[in-house]
Amino acid sequence: MTAEREAQLRDALASVRARLERAAIDAGRDVDDVELLPVTKFFPADDVAALHRLGCTAFAESRDQEAAAKVEDVGRLIGGDPVRWHMVGRIQRNKARSVAGWAYAAHSVDSAKVIAALDRGAVEALEEGRRAEPLRVYLQISLDGDESRGGVDVNDQERIDEL
Repeated sequence: MTAEREAQLRDALASVRARLERAAIDAGRDVDDVELLPVTKFFPADDVAALHRLGCTAFAESRDQEAAAKVEDVGRLIGGDPVRWHMVGRIQRNKARSVAGWAYAAHSVDSAKVIAALDRGAVEALEEGRRAEPLRVYLQISLDGDESRGGVDVNDQERIDEL
């Protein structure tokens, strides 16, 4: 990584943190209660390692195949320091096992089949020592009813209860 690239990341992160602090103050919230979650899709592991050196401890990915490789690469670059990886975006059932092996949390889940696959994958990863704690799963609730965007309809209480 070049010094110029590290400076770019440092400056961009400082700008985001300043905007985040202003937004928290404007909302009457403590900025320490807000978690910054950089989405690193299409960015190399070196950038993630640099952001980690600058104090970021959680990152998000939206593509399992890219994420699985990046998690390993970042781990090699930063050593044993803890990083919490989040899977954002829709998860295909056939990718759930892999996601359960590397993700701290899975966002945007709206299917019982995906939840079951994530659960099986997380149990397997726990038993094999590839994860130390349960996988956190966040349901996606649709407030606008647009099925193309995913999520469980906010008015479908039966389906929400099922999940």
